[in-house]
Amino acid sequence: MFFLLLGSGEAGKVGSFNFLVPLIAIVTSVLFLGETITSKLVAGLVLIIAGIALVNLKLKLLHKEKE
Repeated sequence: MFFLLLGSGEAGKVGSFNFLVPLIAIVTSVLFLGETITSKLVAGLVLIIAGIALVNLKLKLLHKEKE
């Protein structure tokens, strides 16, 4: 799936979604292993999501400037 998306999209944009791996791992561990959600965990998730958003917005702005 990753290489299919990589072939059809921008490498930087697709690669930024690798940061979703910790998010998916945390959600899975909470649902199936009964892990507890702490404030540090939530802060880390917010930073991950903010990083992905910043990378994608920056790439979008750079793409518009080239046109």
